Amino acid sequence: MNDKVLSLVRQIKPDIVLLHGTWEKHLGNVAETVVALKKETNARVVVLGGVPMWRRGLPSEVLRYFMLHRALIPERSPNAAPPTAYDAVMRARLEPLGAEFISASDVFCNAQGCLTRLGDAAGDVLVSDQVHLTEKGSAFLIDSIIDHLLGGVAPAGRAR
Repeated sequence: MNDKVLSLVRQIKPDIVLLHGTWEKHLGNVAETVVALKKETNARVVVLGGVPMWRRGLPSEVLRYFMLHRALIPERSPNAAPPTAYDAVMRARLEPLGAEFISASDVFCNAQGCLTRLGDAAGDVLVSDQVHLTEKGSAFLIDSIIDHLLGGVAPAGRAR
């Protein structure tokens, strides 16, 4: 799969390559991918750190909260585990290779907890299981970092 993607990147010649996934078990592979992309393209390589992890999955947390409180889960919840410690490991490993690193957890989480939803509708939930973003979650993440990606402005956590 990586060979296919690398071939596509060579063909398209993008200005920016954005890598996002759950990296904890694959940091060595990500480092190799960064090195290959930097060697074979002129693209700016940006790696996004992992999103907050929901132990039971966010949809289960939403249901659990409703069953216990007969109310919609708050917009922020302390029940997610942001991978912030691993973000530091990734940053230290990837930046010397020429990649930029952006913490997705910093976008979704603050001192009050991690975002669960953007509105009151079922489709406003940000994560579809333990770690996979919904379409709204993906759009929120990109919207939060787009200025940095396109203009070099440092991304900041959303003050939502």
